[in-house]
Amino acid sequence: MFKTLSLLLVFYLFLYLSSAYALIPGDVNNDSKVNLGDIVYLVNYIFKGGPSPAIRFSGDVNANCQTNLTDLIYLVNYVFKGGPVPDGCPLWGEPQNLGPPVNTAGAEVTPCISPDGNTLYFASLGTLGSDDIYYSVWDGLSWSVPVRIPGKVNSAYYEAKPFVTADGKRLFFESERLTGLGGDDIWMSVWDSSLGEWGEPINLGANINTAYDEGSPSLTADNNKLYFNSVFGIRVSTWNGSGWGTSVPLGPGVNANFTEDDPNISADGKMLHFIRWNFYGPQIYASYFESGDWSVADTVPSPVNDSFRCLSPSMTYDGLSLYFASGGRPGSIGGTDIWVSRR
Repeated sequence: MFKTLSLLLVFYLFLYLSSAYALIPGDVNNDSKVNLGDIVYLVNYIFKGGPSPAIRFSGDVNANCQTNLTDLIYLVNYVFKGGPVPDGCPLWGEPQNLGPPVNTAGAEVTPCISPDGNTLYFASLGTLGSDDIYYSVWDGLSWSVPVRIPGKVNSAYYEAKPFVTADGKRLFFESERLTGLGGDDIWMSVWDSSLGEWGEPINLGANINTAYDEGSPSLTADNNKLYFNSVFGIRVSTWNGSGWGTSVPLGPGVNANFTEDDPNISADGKMLHFIRWNFYGPQIYASYFESGDWSVADTVPSPVNDSFRCLSPSMTYDGLSLYFASGGRPGSIGGTDIWVSRR
């Protein structure tokens, strides 16, 4: 009898907890209703640094797995004007190989998708025997034949892991060129519109680069926070108006075993994708900025991570497509190819 009552108690407790924490898109304050209270909660979160949505993605009412001003407008329209019903964050779909001409029998790595989703930057073996940065353009039907980016970025040394800012005017990348501070450094090149090419690269300096390796730059859409990798884990530096401030490491939710690399920050600055080595090798993880700190990272589930090595995630600004490099999975063309998964 006592055992039966105990089992029933556990069962009802499970039901209670399940209902208490069930995700209802738009129910930002988790009171099982979607109304003005949620709008106020979301305003406080977005504009005043208030508490994070009570359940992850409950503020994602337009179903792109980010929570920002667009969701607030969507929610206001729903509550006051009978707009579309809030939807939930969809899952990632089966990865698709980008195919030729982007992928070849060699290795294509470190993809970066432009803010509009129409230009793909990546690294591949250059004519001088080291990795160079290339780009390919989407015309609505297919990707163009990749070409080396014009200008002074590519050299006889290794260049890879490009990141182009939201305005398309600055290119950040990592390189081992000898004029740096040591090992791989992070550099920046400014687009020269008069010449139609990238200008002379500038080293980001000692607040970012050290005698060790630094790389994998990724900036928030407002260009105020720079995430990158170093021998000390994934770090972030804030723009102070005249230069990059001293970088600080992210907490243990992200830097768990110091094999973390390839950070990619979402447009709203609230979601960080990166890689961490586990039993299967490098795998893509995601951490979320909630209530003032980064959450304990989880692996991005199958079919993105599925026992194959995955590298260099790059999410589109709308949050609906995730580009990454991967090797060994069915459908591969070369040693490492560029793939995309869509929500």
